[in-house]
Amino acid sequence: MRALVLATVAVAAACYSPTYDGLVCGAGDDPCPDGYACVNTMCIEDRGECGDGVRSGGEVCDDMNTVTETMCPYGMATCTLCNADCTQALNLFGRFCGDRMIEPGVEACDDGNSLACGSCNADCTMALVPTAATGMLMNVASLSAANDGQNFGLFDGVRPDYTGFELDVNAMVQPTFVRVDLTAGNPVGAVINAINGSNISITASDAGNGNVRLVNQLLNGRGNGPIMTNIPAPFSVVGMSGGAGGDCPSGTGCTNNGVCSSNSCMNSTCQ
Repeated sequence: MRALVLATVAVAAACYSPTYDGLVCGAGDDPCPDGYACVNTMCIEDRGECGDGVRSGGEVCDDMNTVTETMCPYGMATCTLCNADCTQALNLFGRFCGDRMIEPGVEACDDGNSLACGSCNADCTMALVPTAATGMLMNVASLSAANDGQNFGLFDGVRPDYTGFELDVNAMVQPTFVRVDLTAGNPVGAVINAINGSNISITASDAGNGNVRLVNQLLNGRGNGPIMTNIPAPFSVVGMSGGAGGDCPSGTGCTNNGVCSSNSCMNSTCQ
């Protein structure tokens, strides 16, 4: 009875036939068994028919289906696929993040690049909200004739350098500086009028408690930059910061000027 059991086990082992589909293979290493071919590092059964993924029997190509594709899978700019009967290779184009076209159901946005800058994130799944840089001039109400000749500088991201604003009571201001007229005894109003009356792309407003609020007119991050000043305490500054968008470097793909840190998009490329 014991011998009979052993014989049964031996027969069962001899009849076992493993499935090799999906077995990892490579050139010269881990070769596939007879009847299988190594395709993209995987063993694929050669069924001798179009669509099995193995080029054989006179086939020009075989992309594992019997469909005539008209476009590459999403994410591939170019590809080579096969027609429905495996008689013709198809050189196709596809949609991808950064091609400046929003792919419905896949992309939420596409600003012409696949970087986390501009108006869209790196994989085109989330639009970035353009935000203006903001700042504060604190304790402006404390300024007086004693501050004559002192100054502060603002950077708006449009001009290549800072714009200087000089506190003044005697109509003598440095060249290129904007005068802040303190003679009326209203320093908050004087600072606001000087900023809003200049050509700088920053809007000033009364923030209350003797402070002045600054908001960049650009909805992007180009206006982020510290406020420069030589005015002593209690006067102080905060910002400019918090701006977002418009920060793609030169050479980056773009769809409009607002994507680029230079504010210049030409031939679909940030300048």
